[in-house]
Amino acid sequence: MIVHILTAIAFGLLLIAISYRHALLMKNASKSTPFFISLVFAIFAGGMAYLALIFTEAIKDSMFFKPTIATLVILMILSFKAYFNTRRSKLADALFDIKTPKIVIPLAFATSFEAFLAYSATGFLSPNKWIALAISGGSALLLMWAGFAAGSRPNSIKNIRLFIMLAAFVYLVAALTSLIYIFLYEA
Repeated sequence: MIVHILTAIAFGLLLIAISYRHALLMKNASKSTPFFISLVFAIFAGGMAYLALIFTEAIKDSMFFKPTIATLVILMILSFKAYFNTRRSKLADALFDIKTPKIVIPLAFATSFEAFLAYSATGFLSPNKWIALAISGGSALLLMWAGFAAGSRPNSIKNIRLFIMLAAFVYLVAALTSLIYIFLYEA
């Protein structure tokens, strides 16, 4: 379960990067707007986490290699992806008016695909499905909302890249923690 918690924190750090950047656009919005935007992101992340847990439960017994190796590989790929996104991505510089549903829903849906990958990795370790969903959705809601609160004061692009780098580091720690799981439970 520790790998799932670390993965939820890493994904939440990426959500902080999104909400932190767009928080300045929320100055004229009502106080409940950041909460509802965070709720939309949490619903999509929780839905994809549920699909990922069902998916991994269905395929993990028919794989030709150990499912824990898939956990390690997926988390390492996500870690490197987050790291290289800070290097050459212009998406962190873009601002969208995420107060409108026609922007929030597609952005939440696009972001939820990373949740599917991340929680597919942890699904191979057979966590309790309902506890894992509560951790996934709850951390997405709280960390996205925290990003809006932290970003409401003047911010810079370096802070956003810092959150993405922290997410890369936490994904890496989750991958290394899955190695401990392999040695303790699979050896």
